[in-house]
Amino acid sequence: MNTTVHRLPLGIVWFALLGILGCTSGNTDPSDGGQPDAGPDGGPTDGGMMDGGTPPVSAMEPTLLLANEILATWGTSRNDLFIAGADASLAHYDGSSWRPHDAPAAVRNASRNDLRGLFGFGSDDVYAAGESGTILHFDGASWSTVDDPDIGNQGLLDLWGSDTNNLYVVGDRGAVLRFDGVDWTSVDIGFTFFGDWRGISGTGPNDVLIAGTSVSPGSLA
Repeated sequence: MNTTVHRLPLGIVWFALLGILGCTSGNTDPSDGGQPDAGPDGGPTDGGMMDGGTPPVSAMEPTLLLANEILATWGTSRNDLFIAGADASLAHYDGSSWRPHDAPAAVRNASRNDLRGLFGFGSDDVYAAGESGTILHFDGASWSTVDDPDIGNQGLLDLWGSDTNNLYVVGDRGAVLRFDGVDWTSVDIGFTFFGDWRGISGTGPNDVLIAGTSVSPGSLA
């Protein structure tokens, strides 16, 4: 287990490298966020860069979520995008229009129900995470609540995974959880972190990076 601490000009950010052995990788390439090399329409793999090196910019307006703050996005292509946000807001874009998705009633009716993270392995295998220990899963038809005693009720802020049997979620009060395809378990990163993990990414099952803010700078044990 290796840990590295970096001090940035605007504050303290802690980085911990999680080396989890014995996990298999899937067909998605985690180095690009699990995105396919080209979209289903045969689009360019360079993101549509113009000759001058500047990517084309276009605007999409998900009007159905304008009443709520949008906090997370994820997708497999330009024709398959998901967004999540405040007050359990969820929606999907199919390339031509946005369609609202309903979160489970228990989540919609909760007093703290913002959804802050999205990640998936395909259009029928998407996860959302948010306040009060909420983790949702989309199977291509509907969203359902993931219930597991190890999840707890802390706020969850981001997700990332190398494959369907190796998914992580991080959040408030040092929360780091891992899904092995069957169960969720709390991950021991090797030291005590007094703060909130706010982001996670990686290049493979044995190379995962998490970042967060500490409420007590220098308080590593």
